[in-house]
Amino acid sequence: MKLIAARAIALYRRHQDFFLLAILFASFRLFTILLFRPGGLLADSSDYDYYRALGDLTNWGYYPFINLWSAYPPLFPWLIVAVYRLAINIPSWTDPRLWFNLLLGSALLVFEVGNLVLIYALALRIYALRRALRCSWLYAGLFIPVLTLTGWFENMPLFFLLLSLYFLVGKRPALSGVAAGLGFMVKLTPIVLLPLGLKAFPRLSQRAAYALAAAVSILVVAVPFLPYNPRLLLAPFQMMVMRRPWETVWALLEGNYTYGIIEADVRNLGRIGLSDHVSGLPWSLLGLCFLVVYLWLYTRRIDWQGARQQVAFAALTLDLVMLYSKGFSPQFLVWFFPFIVLLLPNLTGILYLLVLSSVNVIEWYVYFVMFPGEHWLLAAVVLIRTVLLLGLGWEWYLALFPGASPLISQIRQFGWTAMLLILIVGGSLGAKQLAETYYEARYRQSEAKAAMDYVRGEASRGTALVFATFMPYREFYPFLHREYVFYVLHDYAPGPQTLEGRLAEQLGQIAGAHEELWLILGESTSDIRLGDLARNWLQARYDQVREQQFGPVRLLSYRKKK
Repeated sequence: MKLIAARAIALYRRHQDFFLLAILFASFRLFTILLFRPGGLLADSSDYDYYRALGDLTNWGYYPFINLWSAYPPLFPWLIVAVYRLAINIPSWTDPRLWFNLLLGSALLVFEVGNLVLIYALALRIYALRRALRCSWLYAGLFIPVLTLTGWFENMPLFFLLLSLYFLVGKRPALSGVAAGLGFMVKLTPIVLLPLGLKAFPRLSQRAAYALAAAVSILVVAVPFLPYNPRLLLAPFQMMVMRRPWETVWALLEGNYTYGIIEADVRNLGRIGLSDHVSGLPWSLLGLCFLVVYLWLYTRRIDWQGARQQVAFAALTLDLVMLYSKGFSPQFLVWFFPFIVLLLPNLTGILYLLVLSSVNVIEWYVYFVMFPGEHWLLAAVVLIRTVLLLGLGWEWYLALFPGASPLISQIRQFGWTAMLLILIVGGSLGAKQLAETYYEARYRQSEAKAAMDYVRGEASRGTALVFATFMPYREFYPFLHREYVFYVLHDYAPGPQTLEGRLAEQLGQIAGAHEELWLILGESTSDIRLGDLARNWLQARYDQVREQQFGPVRLLSYRKKK
């Protein structure tokens, strides 16, 4: 026991800075899960709502891979079941999502902290302690992994991919195979490491142990479901085939500008593998092209025993898989972040991280939430991301073959300069277009549109618009403040001054500057009270020209008496 304690103390002292970072990393994310909602003020939705709906089905006796199909392999759906059955025992809060979201987020937080630990551990295999710590805080400082944790589960399969890679780099074939197999049963992606393992382990016995461990771990998870409906275990693969492309260049070529939709009820076992979509793309030929590229890379003379080369080849494999994939949801971006901070812990890496994060947020919330009809915006995001993924593939390729010529560095620098200039110019033009679209859309959807149309049709430019409160004022101001002069009546009189006296003073100043004015009232108590006082003052000095009611907005126009 004393020996274990001494080793623990020595480990803490050697990695004290990382331990402190990990504590803050975990606490920051835990408080985020508890106190923030994904999407902020732009949206309040995430896949946690879908996960909770899957948990609700257990109340009718539906369970994944027993009498319910799933787009994901068994481990994550059954984590949902376990969390839901625990959460349902806790009395609901005013927002019924609280306990499920908190418990599921906390469970996924374990994997997210594991990701930070594995990034640090992998970095120690490549760099000295100080640079490894830099890789860790680069990842810790990223926003997209935090957002993903609050609404999606990508950090869980990512953990198994990094764990498998860590054991692979550490020459532990059995453990690496187990991690890859378990990751495959969370989401299919982690199995992409299998060919790398068959190259990285030099002895045949190691390769056999690696492949056997992966196969056994997959079977251990699958076997409990075989007595029920073995066909359901194939559903995640069939879903890949039946789904339409989404948010990729392949989706653009097929004219699909929405996100990845599974158009089937998970209770309907007859819909597994069926799709009404007929693709016009030659998927077999595309797959063959990517396979040829991969095999060419796989047969190069690479230092397969080098830790940096192993990490780079894993990153390049992931890059090729994602480029070939039918779909790319915004949360998939977190798969690339560990490799960027591990292989590019410098300004170039930060540029990749920031630009990818920016286009990701534009895709996630600007396009899908605010401008779903602006298809050019999604096309721009997809093309920019694709170019960046190709750029990352080139970076990984250079990592596999170190000692690049100065010309390569110059080309890279020129490429980044050109990309940033294109983004700045294109972003400025795009922002102008989106601003105009936003204003037009919000004007059409405004509850005060009819009232504003009426004012524009009847009131000349420069007319005073006098509001009793801020409620109609906030609706009118963004659209009409360039055409009219806005005033808001005071609803407070300080000291000995009466409210009537203060309003008379304010209206007197307005009357001295305007021959015509419009009094615009809402339906609040304050509007009615101030409106009555204002009307009494105006009736003695102005002629009322018109009075109209448009929903909650009341318009009264006055012209000064001759």
